[in-house]
Amino acid sequence: MADMPEEALEAAKAAVDAAEAADFDALRISTREYVASLALRGNDAEQELSAAWPRLEPYQTSLMLAGPVAALALWWHLRARLQAAQQDHAGAVLASREAVAYRRRLAEMPHLEHPMAQRASLADALTLHADILEGAGDVAGANAARTEASDIHAAIGLP
Repeated sequence: MADMPEEALEAAKAAVDAAEAADFDALRISTREYVASLALRGNDAEQELSAAWPRLEPYQTSLMLAGPVAALALWWHLRARLQAAQQDHAGAVLASREAVAYRRRLAEMPHLEHPMAQRASLADALTLHADILEGAGDVAGANAARTEASDIHAAIGLP
């Protein structure tokens, strides 16, 4: 690649990023549909989350690829909801914390076109985290997460 002109190298990187983004856009869409049907899926939910993990795991440390980070945020969101439904409070807290971390990473990406939407998604993740913390008996943590979510909503002009 050292002999490749800078413009060609940038074009190749953009093509790879676009292909990954399209792939992860499809994953995000199917994940959203999955969120809607999570309660109906029972034991299949665990199997499907486990099956998806090997595809997502390599991107855990991605700092700039929005598609994989968004897919990871949704995967952890699903994991948190599943663990909460199974009354696994410790597992739900850990999973919702991860979902918040990935949503925070997305909200901090300077190259995304809709930063307010990313911040709103972060607030939603914080609200889920607060609900899970409250269910686990951590009222102070729940209040802190709710306050942060409210502050984000106020900052972007949402109720």
